[in-house]
Amino acid sequence: MSQSASYTQKLNGFEYRTLVGWISEFSSRSLHEPWPVIRLDDEMMNDFYEIFDLCKQVGFDKMVIWGLFVSRRWPIPLVQAVDEQRRKQIQKLLDAAHKRGIKILSGLGVYSWGFEEIIEKFPKVSKGNPRVMCAAVPEAEKWMQRVVDFVLSDFDIDGVQMQSADQNRCQCRECQKFGEVEYHAMLNDNTAQYIRSKWQDKIITVNNWGLSFANPDDMPPLDEVVGERSEHLQRMTRAVDILIDYNNSARSYRQQLIDNLDCAYGTLAGVSVGPPQRWERTRWFLPTTTTNVPYLRALYDDGGRAVEQFTVALSNPGGEVTLRFSGKLLSDIKRSPDAILREAIEDCFEPKDSATTDGLMEVFQRAENGFFKNSGRDYGSVGLFYIDGGLFPGEQGDREAYLLRMSADDLNNYEREIQTALSQLEQIRAGVGKVNKWEHIRQSLNTVLSDIKRIRTAR
Repeated sequence: MSQSASYTQKLNGFEYRTLVGWISEFSSRSLHEPWPVIRLDDEMMNDFYEIFDLCKQVGFDKMVIWGLFVSRRWPIPLVQAVDEQRRKQIQKLLDAAHKRGIKILSGLGVYSWGFEEIIEKFPKVSKGNPRVMCAAVPEAEKWMQRVVDFVLSDFDIDGVQMQSADQNRCQCRECQKFGEVEYHAMLNDNTAQYIRSKWQDKIITVNNWGLSFANPDDMPPLDEVVGERSEHLQRMTRAVDILIDYNNSARSYRQQLIDNLDCAYGTLAGVSVGPPQRWERTRWFLPTTTTNVPYLRALYDDGGRAVEQFTVALSNPGGEVTLRFSGKLLSDIKRSPDAILREAIEDCFEPKDSATTDGLMEVFQRAENGFFKNSGRDYGSVGLFYIDGGLFPGEQGDREAYLLRMSADDLNNYEREIQTALSQLEQIRAGVGKVNKWEHIRQSLNTVLSDIKRIRTAR
């Protein structure tokens, strides 16, 4: 590990506060292309500069960016992943982040995600699953190391977020000897140990996307929590700085797990909205602020010292306030949520008087609570949910999935809350300093109401 196990020390907030997303998810504009779009044009670079400024203001000190080098396929040779122009753009991005004191971690698939072309040209590195390499093949490990060398040798990257389970795993006879957690512990540990052997100070995060830490087939009974189950997770994390259990799958024994790890433990920042790549940025208004406070405080009290906040576009006003609120809360977990929300709204909208600030707070709280009280989602739930059709929409395109899941009564209740929020917003226009952002909320609320009416008519 690059740092001592300081995750149990008493801080005012979380030690590791990280914003995470694919390049396209930081975009201020809709991108009508297959996911993920990893273009780094001037407009996208400006979006990142704006995000970096916000991170510095509110307390996010790290960012995980997926798609810096490839979207889905590492080319052969690996250097073809970036041309000279993109190499310069990546370095400009890194320099801008470092100037603001923000460390950049590259998303890194471990034996899965990105290896399809390598498998096609060297089929012996895979045994059955065309998207993942086999852990029992020495040549597969060499390819994993080559990818690590390319990412960390050629660029001023501060570290990596490793994911090994996104595309499932190898199911060959040799690999089937290992349980799920045991298998992925081996992959992540081997890769982390390789990184540590060459770059001792790089930040290493393991994210369990696609892997549960609560599978009874992999783990001993709950009362044996410090036995085999802890052993596999200890191996997974012995050379890393952070373990992210993204959806809190270890909730039933989380505190005991934290006590037995040599790294910081964390999850996503409660419930997070997956930013719709293809939607106009004023098509929804769903902040996630005070909803997540009880969960995050409980995580902190259990000893969790790391949180990953999934990014949202700053051009969506609910998204900007969400990030401002989240960063400040994670930096000072005991602070009053109302005070944080008020400050986030003041920084975003520059209201001219306290009455306008009060009105904006009511708009945000009504929109947020109006959804979560009628959506069927539990308060305190953890994970990423998509308000559209997800990353890979069907033939009907990007539907308003978050509204379609509601019953007729719940949809009516939510509609009334949005109508009231819109009415309140109209009354305070004169007091808002940044009128363009006021207008973005108005557009968002009107679009939500239009979507609700269309869905009701279609039923």
